[in-house]
Amino acid sequence: MNALNRPGALSASDKKDAAKEAAKEMLQQMFSGAGQGQRQKGEPTPEPKARDVEVWSADTIEPKEIPPREFLLGNAFARTFVSALFADGATGKTSLRIAQALALATGRKLTGERVHKRSTVLLMCFEDDADELDRRVAAAKMHYRVTNDELGNRLLLVAAGLNAGKIAVIDRDTRQPVKGDLAPTIERLVTENGVDLVILDPLKKIHGVEENNNDHMDFVVQVLTDLASRLKIAIDLPHHMSKGAADPGNANRGRGASALKDAIRLGYTLTHMSADEAKTFGIAEDQRRQYVRVDPAKVNIAPQARAAQWFRLVSQNIGNSSKDNPQGDDIQVMAPWSPPELMAGMGGDIAPRILREIHEGPGNGERYSDASAAGDRCVSIAFRKHVPGKSAADARAIVRRWIADGILKVDVYKSSTQRKARKGLFLAKDPALLLPDDEGDARLQPQVMRH
Repeated sequence: MNALNRPGALSASDKKDAAKEAAKEMLQQMFSGAGQGQRQKGEPTPEPKARDVEVWSADTIEPKEIPPREFLLGNAFARTFVSALFADGATGKTSLRIAQALALATGRKLTGERVHKRSTVLLMCFEDDADELDRRVAAAKMHYRVTNDELGNRLLLVAAGLNAGKIAVIDRDTRQPVKGDLAPTIERLVTENGVDLVILDPLKKIHGVEENNNDHMDFVVQVLTDLASRLKIAIDLPHHMSKGAADPGNANRGRGASALKDAIRLGYTLTHMSADEAKTFGIAEDQRRQYVRVDPAKVNIAPQARAAQWFRLVSQNIGNSSKDNPQGDDIQVMAPWSPPELMAGMGGDIAPRILREIHEGPGNGERYSDASAAGDRCVSIAFRKHVPGKSAADARAIVRRWIADGILKVDVYKSSTQRKARKGLFLAKDPALLLPDDEGDARLQPQVMRH
């Protein structure tokens, strides 16, 4: 008897339907997190139960016995911490991280940051394919003259794409985030290769949860934090900025939910040089976007432009010419750059002239001020009379240095125009010592109010 005619045998049509159902069930399991300990559709929610957590008494803490934080490179990466670099597109996030990875792998101070420990770095790129990643790393190696023998196998590359999975995905039934396959993949690579730092570039490509949902993004960072803590590694997340004006040091411009900014411990921004900064440093407008600054990502707190860490994007030809491309590829590389000295243009008798201007005041019995909102009393006015190119930020920075050196001081005086007490700048030393050419101008000097 033919098997298809046996009692209970499935027809070809039935087999096809059965295969479809099996495939459908497999897809449901994949998307619902089956096999990862996730609740199946229709199952009751389990009752919560107490978990074992470690508890200790604060009176057992001995400060000298607490291990110090294990920074790897400057203040950018540290073991057990998750870091992030917030930047607009085409600013140079990946170029900077490649340069820093080479610094760690070689033990050389390539980016101007201290190498605390020569380290093995795993760079997982989710945007570039293997050839493009090779081009970018090759360009950085050539620019910094890093040899293969010097590098060894301490910089590991993965053009991850979709094959590496995700840190977290959305459970189809509960609509809540669940762990994906990327975490165990990272753990295996770290364990097999003795990795110290994992760079996951960029953040938006490593998860499948809702970027604007605080709970979802908090889950993503918590998975990574737990992984960093358990494996004793540093994890870094280059991340895109939302649209808007550049704002150095403001992590709130990072794309998506604020939970990311709140959860990370080492956050920095990368921004192009502004038009005002270019004028201050004498950089042509058509070249200023080659210069970028790195600032600690603290809300509404940005260091002075000169105090930021500066880099320049330079072009490096990697010599891979071909018949169709005889010039080969020119690839951007991130190189450290230092702005002109703060005191540039202050030589000769310029500084004494500015001090005389501050000593005499802006007129009407008023005093110059180093406050940023001082208006027509801003001390930068005194500087611009003698150093036209000096910015207000630089003028205030120089004044702060003079105050620290005991040359100037801030004191309270009675304003004749405002008829109230105001703070202003005064010479802290005898004018005759600082201004030897002073002829004792008889202009009315404001009366200093003694405290």
